[in-house]
Amino acid sequence: MHNSIKIVFLVLVGIAFLIGSSDAVAPDVSGMSVESLPSGDGVKILWTAVAPYSSGCWGKTEDPLYAVYLDDELIADSLTEPEYDLKTYGHEIQVTVFWGESESPGDEISVAPISITTLVVWELNGYAASGMGWNTISGYAATYSMASDANKDNIDCYFTNFVFGFDGIYHLASPSKLKNDKGHSLPTKGWKTSLISGALGDFDTITIVPPDNGNYNSAAPVAVNQTYAVKTQDGYYGLIQVMTMDTTNGEIEIKTTFQPIKGLRWM
Repeated sequence: MHNSIKIVFLVLVGIAFLIGSSDAVAPDVSGMSVESLPSGDGVKILWTAVAPYSSGCWGKTEDPLYAVYLDDELIADSLTEPEYDLKTYGHEIQVTVFWGESESPGDEISVAPISITTLVVWELNGYAASGMGWNTISGYAATYSMASDANKDNIDCYFTNFVFGFDGIYHLASPSKLKNDKGHSLPTKGWKTSLISGALGDFDTITIVPPDNGNYNSAAPVAVNQTYAVKTQDGYYGLIQVMTMDTTNGEIEIKTTFQPIKGLRWM
C-alpha cells in the first residue's frame, strides 16, 4: 500500500475511534418507585432500565451501571439491574446511571414520614372528637367524632378509659374495641381494627417502629410524654406521642406522624 494511502487510512481510523469512544451523555433515570420490603425495615427501589450505549467505533455496546445514594451518601454502585433493596435507614433516595464516565443527574424519591401534626383529641366521653385517623393519600391526621357512622372509615384509633366519665387509666385503642367499651352507647359494628404498640419512649428519637410479631395489641394504656405506634387496618404505620392529658375534662394533646408507604416501619 502506498505510504500516503496508509497515512490517510490511519487518520480516518483514528478519527472514527475518537468519535466512537467519546464520552456518551448518560440519560436521566425515570420511572422510579419504592415499596416496602415484606419485613417492613427497608424498601425495594425500582426504576426503568436504561438502554445499552455505544462505546466504540465498531458498534460495540455496553450495559449501563447504576448507583444509589441515600441522603447524599453513596450506598451502592456498579449495579446492573434496575432495582435495589435498601435496608439502611434514611429519607431521600437518589438513583443515577453511568454511561462510561458520564453520570446522569439522577432521579429522587422520598421515603420520609409526613410532617409532624399536633392535635387535640378527647376521651370517648369528652366534649369533642375522640377518634383520629390518617389519610393514606396525603398522610395527614385529623380528628373525627365517633358519634357519626359516616366517620367510621376515617378513624384508626381513639382514646378511652373504658368507663363512663373521665377518671381512670386512659388507653389508645383500636376502634373495634368499642364492642367491649362500657363507656359509651355508640353502635359497635363496622369499626376498623388497628393494632397499638406499648410505650416506645421519646418521639423524636424513634426511627423505626416494632414489627407486628407480638408487639401490638388492640389497646394500650397511655402516659404523658410516651409514644405509641399504630398499625392501621390497611397496613400503614403511624406514631403518636401523648403531650398532655387532662383527666378532669378528658382532653388530650398529641403529636403524630405517619409513614405513607404501606408496610414500611421507618419514621
